[in-house]
Amino acid sequence: MNYLKFIKTFIVVFTTQLSFAQSSFVLPPVCNCLPTGTAVLNCNSVILSPPVYLKGVTYSGTASLPYTGGNGGTYTAGSVASTGITGFTASWPAGTLATGAGTILITITGSSPIEGPASFSITIAGQTCNVSLTTCGAPTNSGGFLVFMCHNLGADYSADPFTPSWQLNGAYFQWGKKPVDTNGDGYTTKLNSGSEGFAAAPTDATAGGANSASIPSWSIVSAPTNAWNVNEATPIKTANDPCPNGYRVPTRNEWVSIYTGVTGNWSNVGGSTWTASSTNYSTGKNINNTLYLPAQGSIVPFFGNSLFRRGLQGYYWSSTNDLTTGQVAYSLEFGSNFVSPMSTTSNNVFNGRAVRCIKQ
Repeated sequence: MNYLKFIKTFIVVFTTQLSFAQSSFVLPPVCNCLPTGTAVLNCNSVILSPPVYLKGVTYSGTASLPYTGGNGGTYTAGSVASTGITGFTASWPAGTLATGAGTILITITGSSPIEGPASFSITIAGQTCNVSLTTCGAPTNSGGFLVFMCHNLGADYSADPFTPSWQLNGAYFQWGKKPVDTNGDGYTTKLNSGSEGFAAAPTDATAGGANSASIPSWSIVSAPTNAWNVNEATPIKTANDPCPNGYRVPTRNEWVSIYTGVTGNWSNVGGSTWTASSTNYSTGKNINNTLYLPAQGSIVPFFGNSLFRRGLQGYYWSSTNDLTTGQVAYSLEFGSNFVSPMSTTSNNVFNGRAVRCIKQ
C-alpha cells in the first residue's frame, strides 16, 4: 500500500470536512433575555415635582409613578403629548422593573398660555395611567377642579407660590371695592389708599417694610349689595371686581366646595411659628399640594385701621355678602387649628382682607 498517498488523501478529506463543519455550524448566541415587564401601577399615588405649572412659564419637572408586583421584566420607552391643555410632553426611557415594588420616573416639559389640567395617558408595562398636571387650584366635593391664581392679588407674581415669603402676602381690599390699579400691574406697586379701602402689600421682610401701621382715612362707606357678584349659583363678574381679566372673586359656595372636598388635604405650613407678628410670613395652608394660601392677617378699623394677626390667621374674601344682617360678607378664615369657609363672624365689609382670584 502506498502509505504516503493514503495519508495525503486522508488529510484532504479531513480538512474539507472540518472546513464544511466550521462554515455550516453556528453557535447559539448567549441570551440575557428578560421577560416583558408587568406590574400594578399605582396611578393615584403619582407625585409631581413641581406640583403645578405657572401660566406662560416653561415647566420642567417629573412625575414619579410607583408600582407594585413588578416581575423584573423590561418596558419600552415612550412619549405622549398632553390633552385638554396642550403644550406639554411626558416622556420616559426604556427600563427594567424591579422584582416587587419600585418607581418609574417620567419627565414632563412644556408651557401653556392658559390654565387648566394638562392630561397624559401613559401606558407602561401593559397598564395605562391618566396623569394630570395642572396650575394652582383645588379639587371640589363634586369631583371637579377650581383653578385659582397662584398668588394673592397684589403679591409679587414672580415669587414661588409654594415657598412662604413676604412676597406672597399681597394687598388688602375692603369688600366690594375696586381700587384704581395706579400702575396697571395688578396692584403690586399701588400705595396705600384708605379712601378706596386699600392697603398695599409689604415691601420687604423687615419691620419697616411690613406696612403694619394705621392706614390714614380708611373708608367707612360700604359697597352696595352684590358689588362683586350678582348670582351665587352662576357667578357673574361685576365691573367692581378687582381681579384681572379672566378671573373674579370666588363665591362663598366655591370656598365651601374646596374645603369639604379636600378637608384632609388642608395642611399647615409653618410648624410652631403660627404667631401674630407684622414680620411673620412663614405660615399658611397648603391645599392638596396645588394651592397655597398665606396667613396674611387683616386690616381692621376697630384696631386703628392697622394690621391684625399676620402669621396667626388667614382671611380671604368671597364675593358673597349678607348685608341683610349688617355690614358683613362671607370669607374663608383659618388658623393653625381651624378652617371656616363660610364665616361672617367679624367679617365687617370695612375690614381689609386678601383676595385670591378664581378663573372665570
